[in-house]
Amino acid sequence: MKKLIALALLGAAASAQAADWKTVSRDSDSMIEVEQTMLKHQGSHVLAWTRQSFAKPRTVGAATYDVMLGRYDLDCANDTARLLSSTAALNGKVVDSTGYAPSDIAVIYPDSDLYEVDKAVCPR
Repeated sequence: MKKLIALALLGAAASAQAADWKTVSRDSDSMIEVEQTMLKHQGSHVLAWTRQSFAKPRTVGAATYDVMLGRYDLDCANDTARLLSSTAALNGKVVDSTGYAPSDIAVIYPDSDLYEVDKAVCPR
């Protein structure tokens, strides 16, 4: 019985663990972070969550936001990335959420935001 209680407490503690965001880029306008505990390595690909926080809210279309979360599939061997989904939030509340077609592939070019993410998650 004591083992069951201990396992239940361990499970509860693990599920309550906060995300582990690592800053990969920062300037006066924004900060980009990568969540470390949910990185998924699949061959040359890495699935990663990113969070970009802006110093001043931005508006795109009807959505005004100060944080943009993105789920990326980065192909480390070919220096490309696919944005799988994005979620915009303002003051902690979701204002927009979008999924993307699997065929939308972006080249990762030097000194870009994705370049900083790539450097942080792809093995060298």
